[in-house]
This record gives sequence, C-alpha cells and structure tokens, in this order.
Amino acid sequence: MNVDVFPTADDAALAAAKASAVAAREAVAARGRFVLAVSGGRSPWLMLRALAGENVPVIVVMCTNRGRALAPAVMRRAAGIFHFNRPDDGQRRAEDRR
Repeated sequence: MNVDVFPTADDAALAAAKASAVAAREAVAARGRFVLAVSGGRSPWLMLRALAGENVPVIVVMCTNRGRALAPAVMRRAAGIFHFNRPDDGQRRAEDRR
C-alpha cells in the first residue's frame, strides 16, 4: 500500500482524481467496468469536482459515512476505496466559502 502526503487538500484531491481517472480507463478497457468507493462527508467533494474534469468513459460514485455498514460483497467489488479524514474547522469554513 502506498501512502502519499500532499501539502494541501486541493493537491490531494487533484492527485486522487487523476489516479481514479487512470484506474477507471484501465479497468473499463480490461473488464468493461470500474467501481470506486469513497467515504462520505464533505472531504471527497474536492476530489469529485476534480474528477468531473477528467476524461473517463462512465463513472458511478457511491459515498457513505458508514463504511462498516456496507455489505462485504460491495467492498469486494470496489476497485478503489478512499478514506478521508474529517476536515478541521478551518477547512470546513474554507469549503463553505466556495
């Protein structure tokens, strides 16, 4: 497992979107589908906004703030699972101003 650390939430979101787009294109070419699961809340919004600008054939996004409640079959089918920490107060205020 690789762990990347980025200086800002925007940098992390952009990198996650680009990595997801590459994975989506590769998966669709190889298997005809791509499945991505991310945690819920506001944290994934930056990544999803950035992903909207990527060239991907089709995308379905499932978000939850109760990952432990997902059926094991859903988790097995997920091509990627991203967990995001809750933003701190300053990050929430900055996101609310967008």
